[in-house]
Amino acid sequence: MADLFMKKGLLVRDVLGSYKNGDVYKKDGVSKKRLGHYKNGEIYTKETLFSRDVVAYYKDHELYKKKGLLSKEILAYYKRGRIYKKTGLLSEEVLAYYDEKNEEGAAAAAFFLLKL
Repeated sequence: MADLFMKKGLLVRDVLGSYKNGDVYKKDGVSKKRLGHYKNGEIYTKETLFSRDVVAYYKDHELYKKKGLLSKEILAYYKRGRIYKKTGLLSEEVLAYYDEKNEEGAAAAAFFLLKL
């Protein structure tokens, strides 16, 4: 299980939540609460036999929502262990960090845990 976390110092991590095998979790005391799922470029909350409630998408290091047939609203970017937003042409704001094993899971976890 991989974690999405904030850095509180050089070695201290504040874990926001976890992701594994297509599911995103938030620690709720001793137990874990499942927030949603991710698979094949889609982030969704519920899945039935024939449909999914898709809330966002991820592809090519972008986390986004579709606004129309061809347009999209970029929520954040993910690359090299960081979830970030661009604040200017050359500047960016780091929102969270992740272990580089599963970038897609980190994007889904960022959507649910950072309330993007």
